[in-house]
Amino acid sequence: MLRAIVLIPFIVPTVLSAIAFWVALRQPFLDHLLVAAENRLIATNIDFLGDVWNARWSVIFANIWRGVPFVAITLLAGLQTVSPSL
Repeated sequence: MLRAIVLIPFIVPTVLSAIAFWVALRQPFLDHLLVAAENRLIATNIDFLGDVWNARWSVIFANIWRGVPFVAITLLAGLQTVSPSL
């Protein structure tokens, strides 16, 4: 199950994941979810794509989310070649 969850970003095409992040980071969508959360995670709206630093961190997060499956597959392949006696 964990492998399937980790591989989801690798299966989804890059364009589709870019569109999904663009929709999720639009002003009303994610802010509404964070403000409406039970513990009120944030008090004010955050402009994820309008502020330079927020946009930079949003792109970095999306890129990391996109790259984790490749690293996971590489590590898993390397670990499976190690002899069980070690």
